[in-house]
Amino acid sequence: MYGVNKELFSNDGFLVYPENSLGTNYYTCSWAPSTLDTEFAVVATQDNTNVSIKYVFCTIVHLCWGFEPSQIWALTVGLLAD
Repeated sequence: MYGVNKELFSNDGFLVYPENSLGTNYYTCSWAPSTLDTEFAVVATQDNTNVSIKYVFCTIVHLCWGFEPSQIWALTVGLLAD
């Protein structure tokens, strides 16, 4: 399944994977060099899911939140409250 934002001047999209097909390694790609900020989202199927993000390649370091290539950003994803 996929989702697309059809708003004017937008090019947002995402894939939805069934829980039984989820893995542990994913990649995100964006336009480079970017003239606008690019974004990605991380979601989890369970509360307190530990996630590590490794920036493999960045063309513009300030768009990588100050991370250098190969640095790892660790975070815990929680469930959204109702």
